[in-house]
Amino acid sequence: MNPNGDGRPALRDPFEGFARDLDYWHASGDTVSVPTPAGTEMVEPDRLRFELYTGLFALLTDALAESVGSDQDLERRLSALLGRVQSVEPTLRFDLFEKKGQVERTEMVSRMRGRDIAVTQEWMIPRLREDMAAYRARIHALQEVLEDLPA
Repeated sequence: MNPNGDGRPALRDPFEGFARDLDYWHASGDTVSVPTPAGTEMVEPDRLRFELYTGLFALLTDALAESVGSDQDLERRLSALLGRVQSVEPTLRFDLFEKKGQVERTEMVSRMRGRDIAVTQEWMIPRLREDMAAYRARIHALQEVLEDLPA
């Protein structure tokens, strides 16, 4: 029987397993592709993702509202769910911090590599060409001297 006492069968909690899904050690790495409606091809992906998340959350909270007995139960349950989401925030912030550090290191390596290439192309290669030309001139001069020597 439904907790509302209206004779309908009790509905399953739509957030069942939600806490486990938010747990870093038990979360699944699976992703799901969601087709977007026709006409949304030009909409930014971030906006579509946000609308999808909010729509799914609205559907879940509507289903939760139907499965609980009162507004107080709904408020208590949603508060508990919000607490779960907020408990994940530090982990997400740490992950974001780590990713930011990786991006900064990659950018620094890229800049240093760019400077390496610039130094090589703009200074080292021209300098080596000059040195090679000087050595070729010396070799040519030595060969002329050797040719002039009596055998």
